[in-house]
Amino acid sequence: MVRFIRLSLLALCLTLPALAAQAQDTLRTVTVNGRGEVEVPPDMATLRLAVRAEAETTAEALDQASVATQAILTMLAEEGVEQSDIQTGALRLNPIYSQQLISGQRQITGYAALNSISVTVNELDRLGGLITAAVNEGANTLSGVSFGLKNPQAHEDAARRAAVADARRRAALYAEAGGVTLGRMIGLNEQGTGGYAPVRAEPMVMEASLSRAQADVPIAAGEIMLSASIVVIYAIDDAG
Repeated sequence: MVRFIRLSLLALCLTLPALAAQAQDTLRTVTVNGRGEVEVPPDMATLRLAVRAEAETTAEALDQASVATQAILTMLAEEGVEQSDIQTGALRLNPIYSQQLISGQRQITGYAALNSISVTVNELDRLGGLITAAVNEGANTLSGVSFGLKNPQAHEDAARRAAVADARRRAALYAEAGGVTLGRMIGLNEQGTGGYAPVRAEPMVMEASLSRAQADVPIAAGEIMLSASIVVIYAIDDAG
């Protein structure tokens, strides 16, 4: 029994220094969030417009919409817009009903055909002129304009760098306030992508009887914000 107690005491004496050394070697850290934002002007836009035609028969409505759509496509080609930057949407054909009931029912008084076109505009200074030209060729519905970036990655990376700098600033502040020295970065996790949401203009519906536009439509693209959020872990030194 005495021998067992002696062995236990010996083991305890050998273990305590190891535990003390381990406690001294335990890595102390500070964890902070970082956020970076950059604002840049857009360098491209997506224009969504449509031709709506109303007639007594489906054939007449389709024919009118097709003629105007082809005129717009021809104009875009003549203006130098690449074929790959032009896309036509699904053709819609719907009946038009009377506002008043006839024999207790709403009657079909005609048909409406709608053909949509999406155009990518890579030169923003031409956007207003293309809208005006499209209206003059028969476009009577502007579904919206979205402004974006051709190559957002470089700006996303700038937001990421700003997020790292923000995290470093926060960590240094906490270290100074806590009386310790900030050490190396030992971990980083990106919480949010550096993506962006395209800026969208409000839809606009134009009367079919609108006279030919003379001036280019004024466009204000504004700026696009890109952001990044991260969590960073820094080592700290108690000997601050």
